[in-house]
Amino acid sequence: MPMSPEPRKKIYTKRSRTGCRTCRARRIKCDESPNACNNCTRTGRKCEGYELYRVPRDSGKSDPNSPRNASVTQICRAVTSKLQWKVTSDEGRCLAFFEHQSVPQLVTFFDSPLWQQLVLELCYCEPAVFHGVVALGAVNQAYEIAARGPPGGSRRLLLGRKGTQNKWYQFAIEQAGRAFAMLNKRRASNDPTLHTVILVCCLLFVMCELLHRKLGTAIVHMESGLRILRGMRVQRQAMGLVLTSPSAIERCVGETFLSLQGASAFFGIKDPLDVDTRYVFEQPYNHYLESFTSLQHARQVLKPLLNTASIFVAQCMHASEAEMKLIYPTLQCRQFLLVGYFTRFLKLFADFCDRTYGTSSFTTPTTSDDPTQRKAYREAEITRLSALYSLLAAKLFLYDKTRPVPDSLTPECEAVIVAAETAMDKLPSQSPTITVHHEIVPALNVATIRCPDYRIRCRGIAMMRSWGAIEGFMSASLNADLMEESMKQELLYWYRSAEGGNPPGVTFEMNPDGRVTARIEYRLRKAERDCRLVLERNEDLVAQLLDIENAENWPCVRSLGLLDHVKR
Repeated sequence: MPMSPEPRKKIYTKRSRTGCRTCRARRIKCDESPNACNNCTRTGRKCEGYELYRVPRDSGKSDPNSPRNASVTQICRAVTSKLQWKVTSDEGRCLAFFEHQSVPQLVTFFDSPLWQQLVLELCYCEPAVFHGVVALGAVNQAYEIAARGPPGGSRRLLLGRKGTQNKWYQFAIEQAGRAFAMLNKRRASNDPTLHTVILVCCLLFVMCELLHRKLGTAIVHMESGLRILRGMRVQRQAMGLVLTSPSAIERCVGETFLSLQGASAFFGIKDPLDVDTRYVFEQPYNHYLESFTSLQHARQVLKPLLNTASIFVAQCMHASEAEMKLIYPTLQCRQFLLVGYFTRFLKLFADFCDRTYGTSSFTTPTTSDDPTQRKAYREAEITRLSALYSLLAAKLFLYDKTRPVPDSLTPECEAVIVAAETAMDKLPSQSPTITVHHEIVPALNVATIRCPDYRIRCRGIAMMRSWGAIEGFMSASLNADLMEESMKQELLYWYRSAEGGNPPGVTFEMNPDGRVTARIEYRLRKAERDCRLVLERNEDLVAQLLDIENAENWPCVRSLGLLDHVKR
């Protein structure tokens, strides 16, 4: 009996990674003819041209049959199947990463219908939003890959002039360009949804550039979004303190822009959108500071106070000595109101937390096994932290920049540090890459920047470095470097003046090479730590700032004089 032939084995060949977008989306071989491929023109299809850049392959996916590779492929197919148009494998990969990785990070602190629902819904029906989402997913994925490498890999990959040569970023720029082109085609239309699409795209571009640490470009996109909101005459309604917008997504986007501009004012925004000052300073805001019925109610009352406080702090930081003399009476009156409102809010919020959670201190871990209850407990902690650091900021930033602040503020600085540490302990063990809300980083920044006790400053800087996240315009690592540089300059001045002995907890040592080292002993998480700072300029930080557009005009950089010696 003749033997049956062995079944033929499928031969796997290396798939071509070139070809026009249309053929790649159709999963057919492209003849790669110049300008437009013959496969498309011969069948009457529009050839969408050739992509200049492709995202790198994941080196861990060499085996086509590996479970991990199969899982990723299934996720990409499930995501892209919802789209009304064909997409390339690179776009599907970045879209899947955005939906399953980026969105959970963006909403680390609070749930957001904008990111968890509205942007994704818009992404599947608006090509411009789709390409913006793909761009953000590409940069976020590049950052994650770099973070798995040697320490500082994400900085080397994504920061500075060399970062613009990164393939992921080039792919993201190309995707953003496609989104721009689609928006320009619709510019003259009377489509009522166009403003919404443009606002969402602006927000996606802002987050993409923040992750790449191109703050100057992020500011440009921020200002574009704020101009649109200003043109829409967005205002805060007296009833319920919600924004006046025709749709839920525009209200969510508006609130997000207002939150982001709070920190962006320190990096270049000159004309912030102000919809809250008149409620806080021109009307009795105590009308809203009554017993809270829910956490959402408390946060809605807090939002206008946070937005107003951020504009107040930005005014104080940007004002020159001469300008400060002119506007000081007005700022002092506003400071008095802010301090009173935040103090009352914290009292009412403590009462609400005692009624709802059985505690207002949040220093002990919750014993509830209910994930919903634990989440609400964590969000209450973050809400309290926001009010605490904003109250401290309102007190701190009106003091003369050239003089130390009173020692009486040290306990308040430490209280903010403790609140931030408690909140960090209840957040995911792995800090997010990027979030929309500013919570942990600004709290540590405010508590550290001018605290009279250098031991508390070291504690705050160490916590920033361990956190490592990018919260909107506030990068934990960059702010830690800036705070440390500020502390070094103060300590060097103290050492040279030799007035009144050493600061508490600080000793100075002269190295054999003539350099001075400050040794600071402090406590972090119940453990004794020892910080040794060589009191000389951090040239790596200077080089990093030189690679960031417009960094020389940041108030913190100007006050430190970090770039005064550099010829532009």
